[in-house]
Formats: sequence, structure tokens, C-alpha cells
Amino acid sequence: MKKYLLSAAMVVLFLQTFIICRAQDEWVPAAIKESFANRFYDAELIKWSLGRDSYIATIVRNDERLDAYFSDAGDFKGFGRMTTEEFLPLKIQYKLAKEYPEYLVSEVYEFDCTENGPFYYISLKGLKHNLIVRFKPVGDATVMKKAIVVNQELVARRN
Repeated sequence: MKKYLLSAAMVVLFLQTFIICRAQDEWVPAAIKESFANRFYDAELIKWSLGRDSYIATIVRNDERLDAYFSDAGDFKGFGRMTTEEFLPLKIQYKLAKEYPEYLVSEVYEFDCTENGPFYYISLKGLKHNLIVRFKPVGDATVMKKAIVVNQELVARRN
């Protein structure tokens, strides 16, 4: 009897997983799914998400995790991926050292846009502020977000 219950539970779990996986991309328009399938036939789709003005497919291609961005019409907009500080262009590394010496780099996201070329979004942590700065490869920087750092000791006490 236990074997039958276990088998039934496994079948139910499998069906739920199958239904959830199938339903995950139902909200993605057909034009975007078609564009994705034509461009990334050799990639493993992990998930779809919705950005501010893009549909984002998180994929694995050649053992690398990437985000592929698509417009509402299904046009491919570019790639994004997490990277590290040592892989930044030298001009950006120099600019970080010169203009943000009191900050630590916590995350680096590279976005290679089909229209405007690559950008680097860098999260910087400081004692007073945390920043997200967008860099062009030539070193031009724009602060995209600035947040005041809450006293870390108080945060630790609350948790």
C-alpha cells in the first residue's frame, strides 16, 4: 500500500512540475518566443521575466548564464551577464580607482546593447552611500541610483 501511495505522490509531483513549467512562459507573446527560438536554438531556457521595457530570457549557452533582452515586438535588444571587476575595460578600472576610491565593487553587470554597444552597471558599496553607476567602455559614468546606507549595526540588531 505504501508503494502505491508513493507512486501516486510521484506522479502528482511530476504532473505539477510539468504544468508549472509549461505555464511559466504562457504570458510571453508568440512573436518574442519565435524570435527567441530562431536566435537561441542551441541554448537552454531557464526562465522568462519582465523588465522595465523588455522581456528577458535567462539562458545557459556554452556553459555561460546570460540574459537575452527582447522588445515587445520580438526584436532582440542585447545580452547581459554578471562579470567581475577584473574583466572591466582598463579605462573603467582607472575611473573607479580615481573617482570612487572609498567604494567597494560588489557587482558588475555587462549589458551589450545591439543599438548602443556595451554598458557596465556597477554596484558600489560605501560607508555613507551605495551606488549603481553605468559606465561606457571609454569610462564615461552616470550615477543611476544612490541610496543612503543604514547603520549596519542597527540592521544586525533587528535581525
